[in-house]
Amino acid sequence: MWSGEPKSVPKCLSLCLEAIEFSGFAAYEGEMKLVRYLLGNAMVLKKLTITSWTRSKKIKEDVLKFPRGSSTCQLKLLYYSYPIYCNHKVVEWL
Repeated sequence: MWSGEPKSVPKCLSLCLEAIEFSGFAAYEGEMKLVRYLLGNAMVLKKLTITSWTRSKKIKEDVLKFPRGSSTCQLKLLYYSYPIYCNHKVVEWL
């Protein structure tokens, strides 16, 4: 679990981080706060991929509203179309 924002943004986050991938995303409050923080402070971020357990309209709406430090960041939202214990398929919903 993420404990919250640090007092200052690490330089590696703001100046070097180009890609982030979350798998098994459940949209818990801490996860959403972390995504918001990363999107807002990763100034050279090129791609954020979130794979969720559900195809949630609320997750999509909330993440799309988050401010972005990088104007070129591509957001990719995916969800598991079958339970993880089966032969699951990941499907894009954005």
